[in-house]
Amino acid sequence: MSPVVAQGAQGFVAMENATQILGSYAITFAVIGGLVAWVLRRSRQLADQIDDDDKYWT
Repeated sequence: MSPVVAQGAQGFVAMENATQILGSYAITFAVIGGLVAWVLRRSRQLADQIDDDDKYWT
């Protein structure tokens, strides 16, 4: 039997580890989101320290 169709005493086998899997995704996205926020905040702080003449990208 495939795990999706198999049903044990505690419910469907496919849902047995759903909490850990979804939790891992949530933690991963939270860490990546935090890193993105930190990089953007830091880049804005550093950009304020540079003269506009030295900003070749503007």
